[in-house]
Amino acid sequence: MEIEVGVPLLERRARGIELTPAGRVFLDYARLALLQVETAGEAARRVARPEKASFVLGFLIGHEVVWLPETLRILLSRKLLVALWRYLETGLVPRGAVLKG
Repeated sequence: MEIEVGVPLLERRARGIELTPAGRVFLDYARLALLQVETAGEAARRVARPEKASFVLGFLIGHEVVWLPETLRILLSRKLLVALWRYLETGLVPRGAVLKG
């Protein structure tokens, strides 16, 4: 990977391996890329199963604090919540990240 990127990503020491500063930055972006792959797979599966109804919920910034918990409670209690995604400026975040806060 270091050859492909062109910079050292790992520092090899007698006591183990550590990420270089470039390696830490690369790891952050690699995790985002893997999240996008996961998101793409979920999106493809949703499209392939059109029998499941879907809708998008949007809130003005700050209002989600008031409305989102109650909305989730209602959807979960009625078993209507199959997949939950929250769009942030950085992209799509899986439902677990939203539910965990």
